[in-house]
Amino acid sequence: MSDALFLAIAHPSRRAALEILLERGEASAGDLARELSLSASAASQHLRVLIDADLVAGRGDGRHRYYHLTPEPLLRIVAWMQGFERAWRDHPDRLGEFLAGRHTTDTPPEAPNAREETPWT
Repeated sequence: MSDALFLAIAHPSRRAALEILLERGEASAGDLARELSLSASAASQHLRVLIDADLVAGRGDGRHRYYHLTPEPLLRIVAWMQGFERAWRDHPDRLGEFLAGRHTTDTPPEAPNAREETPWT
């Protein structure tokens, strides 16, 4: 799986664009710019990142270009995440205990010691 895919979904505007495309089916760059309150240039830059990650594809219709979601790369992320299912399936109580012990009302949370082993490993 490429880093470009994670980079593409890392930005909130790009995630919002993906959600718009999921809901609407397709939209022009101008439509996305308006809905995301972005300049046309910023919307185009975000679309370029999404296209480069194969998350979005476009089709021409006369002088207009419309973009739609291509979900296959998202399926790769889901499959990758499923590999970590054991972490939350087998140890959710240990994570909760760890967090409860770290955050009390009378003292601020401490930064974890880099050499300290976490309870879910």
